[in-house]
Amino acid sequence: MNLIYYRTFNIFMIFLVIFTLFSLLSPGYYFLTIENLKITLVRISEFGIILLGVGLLLIVGEFDLSIPSALLFCSLIFLKLYKMRLDLFLVALIVISVGLFLGFINGLITTKARIPSFITTLGTLLLWTGITNLFVPGGGERGIKDIPPIFKE
Repeated sequence: MNLIYYRTFNIFMIFLVIFTLFSLLSPGYYFLTIENLKITLVRISEFGIILLGVGLLLIVGEFDLSIPSALLFCSLIFLKLYKMRLDLFLVALIVISVGLFLGFINGLITTKARIPSFITTLGTLLLWTGITNLFVPGGGERGIKDIPPIFKE
């Protein structure tokens, strides 16, 4: 049994090579510090949740280009609702519902109008980005105070 024929083994070896290169080439070996590794693991978990949905789409032969703009749009809604001093869990529930609705819109357009998912999600990517830019011109909100401890790293 030769391990090189297994895709997971090859992916793991590529991971080890990249990890080693980042470790050796980072100034002062900062990549290997506990602080950096904790930040990296937190970011991996956030994107891993998103990748679960993307993986399901890829399995069925579709894909979604609008995920970054939907994430941005939902983040804006979260921020606006949080600033209104609503309950944190209510805000999270609303934002998850909005995200599900955005995905539902994509699925509805793709299936009922028989438009390829590439075209549908490219259009909604531009739509959600444009709507977000209407509410946040010039690059985003600044000076958020009283961040709940649950969101601090």
